[in-house]
Amino acid sequence: MRPRYDPDVDILYLTIRRGPITDSKELDEDIRLEYDQKGAIVGIEITNARKNLARPLSATIAKQIKAAR
Repeated sequence: MRPRYDPDVDILYLTIRRGPITDSKELDEDIRLEYDQKGAIVGIEITNARKNLARPLSATIAKQIKAAR
């Protein structure tokens, strides 16, 4: 997996495998999956990445720290 982040537009793109994209599906307004012709996931695009990734990740870390005390 290869991540790329564009801070100017706050988009994180995860390349799962190389190949042409023939279809895509939006899971919600900020997450889109891209597929190849066989239906395998080629990439994942996450818009508003700071909101969608940083907050949930920091909340999970905070819970783990509190549980470890």
